[in-house]
Amino acid sequence: MNALALALDAKDLTVGYNQVPVISNMNIQIAAGEIVALLGRNGAGKTTTVNTIAGLLAPIDGTVTLADKVVSGSLNRRVTKHGLALITEERAIIRGLTLLENLKVAKASPARVFEVFPELHECRNRKAGLLSGGQQQMLAMGRCLATDPKLLLVDELSFGLSPRSIERLGTALVRAASAGLAVLMVEQQLPFALSIASRGYVASGGRLQAAASSDELGRLMRGTDLVNAPDA
Repeated sequence: MNALALALDAKDLTVGYNQVPVISNMNIQIAAGEIVALLGRNGAGKTTTVNTIAGLLAPIDGTVTLADKVVSGSLNRRVTKHGLALITEERAIIRGLTLLENLKVAKASPARVFEVFPELHECRNRKAGLLSGGQQQMLAMGRCLATDPKLLLVDELSFGLSPRSIERLGTALVRAASAGLAVLMVEQQLPFALSIASRGYVASGGRLQAAASSDELGRLMRGTDLVNAPDA
């Protein structure tokens, strides 16, 4: 893979809390236009990894490079200066504001969001806290995509959502990737993750234990509990 084309290059990255490693010596690379899955059991350190790449946590060791620039600043700096966007499991919407007001606060174009998710237009004046889970996640994703990020980090996109909402969100991710967006997605639903990601990494036992294409990971993980059971 050409390093010049990388949207993300996490090299020898060790992440954790209070200098206690959760995952050590990771190497994760994602090129523009790729969707890459980070898989593993609950407690394997997937969210810790995403939060470290995003700047919410400082790495214990290693470097995070975004579009050829080593970064060490906050989430806000990585968003504004380096083209990063983050969708957390909590979705980070302001529930007391309407959908349109949420977009205004984020300086995201409503027209761009409704182009991606036209079904949101009819509930544009509804408070975000009254939207369905799927609509909230569409708002969170649409708000991010409207800012034209280079790298999108997604933590548990499908959590608590209906199959129809998951399909809609997956379709939007694939379309954005086809236009050049790089995506790193943490996901518990293995079939969904492997259906839209071209390849993935598997975290287990404090390491990245596998890095392979989605087809290969599907064969490797078939009949195992590597994703759905808690890590020891």
